[in-house]
Amino acid sequence: MQVWALGSGSSGNAYLLRARDTLLLLDCGLGIRTLENRLDALGFHPSALSAVLVTHEHSDHVGGVPALVRRYGVPVYASAGTLRAARRLPPDAVTHTVQADRSFLVGDFAVHPFAVPHDAAEPVHYRFNTGQARACILTDLGHVPPAVQAQLRDVELLVLEFNHDADQLAHGPYHAMLKRRIASPVGHLSNGDAAACLAGALTPDHRTVWLAHLSEVNNSQRRAGEAARAAARAAGYPDLPIQVAARGRLSLHWDLDTPRQLRLF
Repeated sequence: MQVWALGSGSSGNAYLLRARDTLLLLDCGLGIRTLENRLDALGFHPSALSAVLVTHEHSDHVGGVPALVRRYGVPVYASAGTLRAARRLPPDAVTHTVQADRSFLVGDFAVHPFAVPHDAAEPVHYRFNTGQARACILTDLGHVPPAVQAQLRDVELLVLEFNHDADQLAHGPYHAMLKRRIASPVGHLSNGDAAACLAGALTPDHRTVWLAHLSEVNNSQRRAGEAARAAARAAGYPDLPIQVAARGRLSLHWDLDTPRQLRLF
């Protein structure tokens, strides 16, 4: 399995995953031209995408999906609530409705969707398994229930939201109503909450952790990185590789170099 971070943050989120001949896009909050350029930089074309999996209907996750579907006919996988809320999808879009905790196959990927607490219609996130590698990408949630925490264990790659520093948000320039939304149980994870989640999730299987969806205004790579590294040390993994996905550009690439045979479900 290979994973690329094409964009992370409120300016647009997208991740590319590849296993053999299957190419998946997780979310597409990028403009179609930006997406085309970033895929081209990796040697891919949007027409090669097997599917786009959508987590929820907020524009930084779904804004580029309608153009992607219109131009290239890429099938869309999303929950029923997300499909209803994503009203700009073309009427002839090929859609597949996913349900939380009901796994499905897309090419060489086994995909497990699970519900998350976020202020959207029916948000889900996904855990990916190729039978040789596992990855989980988790952003846009206000807290981490036990059922979500369980999805983060025993994966080689974990992508986890470190959205804001609580003090920086509290004393920052945002309107009080927006601050309350971000810090609410259906908003976004603070560095402290994400670090606690990370410390409880780590196992010897984890090879790499990416910090994602950092706020440009209410966080910094230094603060998020310090919180994550402290959590890894506390959990007994001081040498765990921790990287930060960039906001407005193609940044990280992960490739499992020593695959092992795993059960798909």
